[in-house]
Amino acid sequence: MKSIPLECNRYEFRYPHINTVLLVDVQGDAVTVHASRDSFSPERKASFIRELASEGFIPDEHRWYSSHSFQARHTGITWVVDLSWLRIDERALAQTRRSLMKFIVVGTALLAFMMALLFTDNLGNVRVRSSPVPQRTTREDHPSPNAAT
Repeated sequence: MKSIPLECNRYEFRYPHINTVLLVDVQGDAVTVHASRDSFSPERKASFIRELASEGFIPDEHRWYSSHSFQARHTGITWVVDLSWLRIDERALAQTRRSLMKFIVVGTALLAFMMALLFTDNLGNVRVRSSPVPQRTTREDHPSPNAAT
């Protein structure tokens, strides 16, 4: 008799507001949820499992999963908190490095250009002449029209 390999499906869910990533690993009726942090309460875990079942990610038998069945651990669901499955995508890392290097090169070139302008006296080369200061006139300088000459 030929053996049929079990169907293995993996789904990743991200919750950035609580800084948690979940990996749901489905092998037949067994479901393993790998969490990056222990940030889900038992009620929230039960709700998540019910959502997965109602959306068709895991078998329908888990649709009536409750927090009591999570605590009893007699269901086919295992919840594990570990970071071993998280990997950094090498392509994304390489792209980030290239972008950062471009930013550093452009920033350094811009800084060098501005410093060259400043120190070669091209940046403040406009000279401002002061207007002549008006002389104060006194009464002796301008005789009044009523004065006799």
